[in-house]
Amino acid sequence: MYQRIVVPLDGSDIAELAVPEAERMARLTGAPLHLIRVVDPRQVPWYPAYADMVGANAVQEAFGDEESVTNG
Repeated sequence: MYQRIVVPLDGSDIAELAVPEAERMARLTGAPLHLIRVVDPRQVPWYPAYADMVGANAVQEAFGDEESVTNG
Protein backbone atom coordinates (compact mmCIF):
# COMPACT_ATOMS: atom_id res chain seq x y z
CA MET A 1 0.00 0.00 0.00
CA TYR A 2 2.59 2.60 1.12
CA GLN A 3 6.21 2.52 -0.02
CA ARG A 4 7.35 4.78 2.83
CA ILE A 5 5.90 7.06 5.47
CA VAL A 6 7.60 10.42 6.03
CA VAL A 7 6.89 12.60 9.06
CA PRO A 8 8.38 16.13 9.08
CA LEU A 9 9.16 17.33 12.61
CA ASP A 10 9.80 20.95 13.51
CA GLY A 11 10.02 20.60 17.29
CA SER A 12 6.42 21.63 17.90
CA ASP A 13 4.04 19.64 20.07
CA ILE A 14 1.59 19.41 17.18
CA ALA A 15 4.17 17.81 14.89
CA GLU A 16 5.04 15.28 17.61
CA LEU A 17 1.41 14.18 17.71
CA ALA A 18 1.82 12.71 14.23
CA VAL A 19 4.51 10.24 15.32
CA PRO A 20 2.33 7.63 17.06
CA GLU A 21 -0.15 7.61 14.18
CA ALA A 22 2.64 7.30 11.62
CA GLU A 23 4.17 4.47 13.66
CA ARG A 24 0.82 2.68 13.69
CA MET A 25 0.47 3.10 9.93
CA ALA A 26 4.00 1.79 9.38
CA ARG A 27 3.32 -1.30 11.47
CA LEU A 28 0.04 -2.02 9.68
CA THR A 29 1.45 -1.58 6.19
CA GLY A 30 5.04 -2.73 6.65
CA ALA A 31 6.27 0.56 5.18
CA PRO A 32 9.46 2.09 6.58
CA LEU A 33 8.99 5.17 8.74
CA HIS A 34 11.22 8.18 8.11
CA LEU A 35 11.31 11.04 10.62
CA ILE A 36 12.63 14.26 9.09
CA ARG A 37 13.73 17.09 11.34
CA VAL A 38 13.06 20.49 9.83
CA VAL A 39 15.37 23.25 11.08
CA ASP A 40 15.05 26.97 10.44
CA PRO A 41 18.63 28.22 10.88
CA ARG A 42 17.34 31.60 12.01
CA GLN A 43 15.85 29.87 15.05
CA VAL A 44 19.12 28.24 16.12
CA PRO A 45 20.31 30.28 19.15
CA TRP A 46 23.89 30.79 17.99
CA TYR A 47 23.14 31.39 14.30
CA PRO A 48 22.48 35.16 14.28
CA ALA A 49 25.46 35.96 16.48
CA TYR A 50 28.00 33.84 14.63
CA ALA A 51 26.77 33.32 11.08
CA ASP A 52 28.57 36.29 9.57
CA MET A 53 31.69 35.76 11.67
CA VAL A 54 32.16 32.06 10.92
CA GLY A 55 30.85 32.15 7.38
CA ALA A 56 28.27 30.17 5.49
CA ASN A 57 30.50 27.10 5.03
CA ALA A 58 31.00 26.64 8.76
CA VAL A 59 27.29 27.04 9.41
CA GLN A 60 26.51 24.45 6.74
CA GLU A 61 29.07 22.08 8.26
CA ALA A 62 27.46 22.48 11.69
CA PHE A 63 24.08 21.53 10.27
CA GLY A 64 25.69 18.67 8.37
CA ASP A 65 27.19 17.39 11.62
CA GLU A 66 23.77 17.47 13.25
CA GLU A 67 22.29 15.60 10.30
CA SER A 68 24.92 12.89 10.69
CA VAL A 69 24.21 12.55 14.40
CA THR A 70 20.46 12.30 13.95
CA ASN A 71 20.74 9.80 11.11
CA GLY A 72 23.11 7.38 12.59
